[in-house]
Amino acid sequence: MADYSSYKIENYRADYLGDAKKREKIRSELLRFMSGQNEADESPLCIFSAAPQTGKTFLAIVVCKTAINLGKSAYYAKCEDLAAIGTDTLEDIKHIDFLIIDDFADSVTLYNNVGSVLNSILETRAASKLPTVLVTPFPAAELIKKCDMRISGKLQSAKTISSEGR
Repeated sequence: MADYSSYKIENYRADYLGDAKKREKIRSELLRFMSGQNEADESPLCIFSAAPQTGKTFLAIVVCKTAINLGKSAYYAKCEDLAAIGTDTLEDIKHIDFLIIDDFADSVTLYNNVGSVLNSILETRAASKLPTVLVTPFPAAELIKKCDMRISGKLQSAKTISSEGR
């Protein structure tokens, strides 16, 4: 992971952009999901959706760092970078405790082999019930309609955490 030393959970401001209760709920839900405190039948895939410039990336990184501080293996990646990841790193990503894929968009899954790589990651992680978070500015329903069909099917059962309250 890049140097995100200034990104700290205590710097996440619930009152940023207004609705402190909603932002605190989102933070709590992501931390709960990361820690594996999910319902037995809950999908290990989560879509974290909020408008641009609302702190999604910051929160995603601090939750990833929290996982590492708790002794978990964790990895943060940008969706468009998945096609360029080496085979060894790709195999590691499939089996780590917690994965965050940021800047997820339906269009990214259709180019440069990202759809195939992402499908492989999601299938392996789902089989092992390993929590994976896709961070996006798009509503889940829009992603389901427009993504590579292999990804779209997986998104249909994903847990959704959204600033829109969906």
